[in-house]
Amino acid sequence: AILSIAIIAVYFVMRKVNHRYQKVALIMAVTTVINFLIYCFGVDETAGWIRLVQIVEAVLGLISRRHMYTAHSEVLVSVDYALSEKWMGLWQWYIRITVAMIASIVAILILPIIGMLVFIAVGIGFIVISIVEIVYFCRMMVDFRTYAKNLAA
Repeated sequence: AILSIAIIAVYFVMRKVNHRYQKVALIMAVTTVINFLIYCFGVDETAGWIRLVQIVEAVLGLISRRHMYTAHSEVLVSVDYALSEKWMGLWQWYIRITVAMIASIVAILILPIIGMLVFIAVGIGFIVISIVEIVYFCRMMVDFRTYAKNLAA
């Protein structure tokens, strides 16, 4: 929860750079509050309505991620066009992996072993996307430092 609050604060400050960051911060704040309330009240995970809440959270997470990737892309377009395009490509990979996750869950019900293998592969895919995000963030920092030095010179 503390890390979520810190990330929300960073995106809220970044709203000055691109309006989409404010949307990311607000959506993350809503999902963090929902998760906190569920944790505090010890909601039974098998309750039917909790599945609906989880689906809503997943959709909000996708919307948030879309705004985040688009904001990164828009901020970078005048500084590093290639990296800007890579952020949007990463969004496409994220959607593909998400669809594969849904398919793997369905496949587990029909063909358990194949479904589990796909599920594991999708998990690895999400890890790879997270690593690529970190690499892109680092490249963004380098690009903006270089851009700031060039402006100062």
